[in-house]
Amino acid sequence: GNISIAAGAAADTKNGTGGGLGDLAKTILQVTTQEIDAPAPHEKVVLCVIAFWLVVVSVVCFLDTTNTIRRMIIGIVSNANLVFFYGAPLSTIFTVLKTRNSASVHIWTMMANTFNGLFWSAYGWAVWDLYIAIPNALGAFLGGIQILLVVTFPRKEEEHSDDGVVDHVDDAVSE
Repeated sequence: GNISIAAGAAADTKNGTGGGLGDLAKTILQVTTQEIDAPAPHEKVVLCVIAFWLVVVSVVCFLDTTNTIRRMIIGIVSNANLVFFYGAPLSTIFTVLKTRNSASVHIWTMMANTFNGLFWSAYGWAVWDLYIAIPNALGAFLGGIQILLVVTFPRKEEEHSDDGVVDHVDDAVSE
C-alpha cells in the first residue's frame, strides 16, 4: 500500500539503486507487512525480537511509575531474553542425541556462550546479584552439556555422494 510506496521512495538515491539504511527499512517493512518473504528464516526471528524490544521499551518509557520499577521490568525482560538465548542450543542438543554426531554444534559459539555464562555467573555470585547469577549459571550449565556431548559423540565426517546426498561416515579406518 501507501506505506510500502513511501518506503520505496525513501530508499531511492540519486542513481535509483537504493541506499543501505533505506533498503534495510524497505525490507523490514515489506517483510513485516508480508509483501515479501524474509531473505533468510533467521531474519524473521531478528525482526520479531527487534519489534518486541521496541514495544517493551516504549511501554516502559510511558508507564507512570518510578525508575526503580522501570529498571526492574527491563531487567526481568532482559533475563527472559537471556534464558531464550542460552536455551537456543537445545534443538542442537536433541539433534546430537538423536544422530550421535556432534557435527551440528558450532564449537566456537559453544565455547563463547559457556565462558560467557561462567564469567557472568561468577560475577553475579561475587556481588550477590541473583538476577545476574542464576540465568547465567543456567547458560553455563547448558554450555557444559554441549561440551559433554561433543566429547561423548565426536564429529563424524560428511561425505557427498554423486547424487548430492550427504552420507555420514564414521571415523573407521579407511583402507
